[in-house]
Amino acid sequence: MKPDALIFTTLIGAMLASCASRPPYDDDRYQEDLAPSTVRMISEAISPILASQQEEGNWCWQDTVTVPQNVGATAIVCSALLHAAPLDDKNIESAISRGIDFILKHLTTTFTTFRGIDGNYSSEQRIWGYAYALILFCQIDGARRVHNRKEEVKPWVQKIVDCIARDRNYLIHDGWAYSGSGGPSSFNTASVTLALLYAKEQGARVDGDCLKHAAKTLLTLRNENGAYWYNRVQIHIDNPSTVPGSAARSAICELALYLLDKSSQERLERAVDLFHENWETLNQHRKREGTHAGEHGIAPYYFFFGLYYTALATEFIETSKRQALRDNLLKIITKTRDPEGTWNDLPEECARGYATAMVILALLGPNIPRPPELSKA
Repeated sequence: MKPDALIFTTLIGAMLASCASRPPYDDDRYQEDLAPSTVRMISEAISPILASQQEEGNWCWQDTVTVPQNVGATAIVCSALLHAAPLDDKNIESAISRGIDFILKHLTTTFTTFRGIDGNYSSEQRIWGYAYALILFCQIDGARRVHNRKEEVKPWVQKIVDCIARDRNYLIHDGWAYSGSGGPSSFNTASVTLALLYAKEQGARVDGDCLKHAAKTLLTLRNENGAYWYNRVQIHIDNPSTVPGSAARSAICELALYLLDKSSQERLERAVDLFHENWETLNQHRKREGTHAGEHGIAPYYFFFGLYYTALATEFIETSKRQALRDNLLKIITKTRDPEGTWNDLPEECARGYATAMVILALLGPNIPRPPELSKA
């Protein structure tokens, strides 16, 4: 082997070893070594993610979206970088910090135009953005990087929790809407539930009624076949047997109920199975134009959202089946990986950073903090 090739190979090997063995948290629950091939996929995806960061410090979800959606996407990417990259990488540190700047800017300024943190009520996608900012800020507290931002973001945990509890859709309908006037959406209510559990574990004051009503809404939206309606309106218009349309949201919904002690291992395992059984149908809609189109009403941009939460739910499955589910999910990740080593579920290139971050979080499954059960939060 040539000397320069040997040096390159040695450097790459050292980087992969560092990333594989480095626990992202000072917590022995999150120190499981990852396979070298998994670490390699994660490492190769970091540079493209950094390259897709926008001038303002954010990552995009789509070309034309609201600010709250980009806040949520930015928080998700920052969470992936927080867990995945070597601690001594200053470029990663800088990128996360710029992402935090973007989030805080819009929590304190732009979001108030959506009548949010100032004490009023909701607008489309705002609560989705809040939920993922809340998860990021909770995880920063225990992370071994961006130490200089911890005290700055800590007060925002309680502020966001309080804003979520004041949301109009929650006050009227017992859950949280994502878009439109259809009342609470299943996947968004589940996302908010996980965020509130993370915050409660951090010591935030979370109104117990919020979690109780979230469970009530999710149970209302659940079909016996394991599918979840998108929102209350669709209870009256959807065919409940259209399982593929729910395959990207069943895992997060069932996981939320499981953590609230309103589900079971059997139901959780079934929700995870739904993604594995229907991922090819979901994949047919990936990168296509249109929203909630076709026979099953599938939106292309929920593929990797569903994949990540399937991975997260898998970590709560107590049977010997867990490893086989992990292995199969890894095969899906490998099959949907683009030649440049990233992932995307939208036609727009700008969404690649967000989608890739979702996959990284899925690959890190056993090595990132999991939302606590309500009884332990």
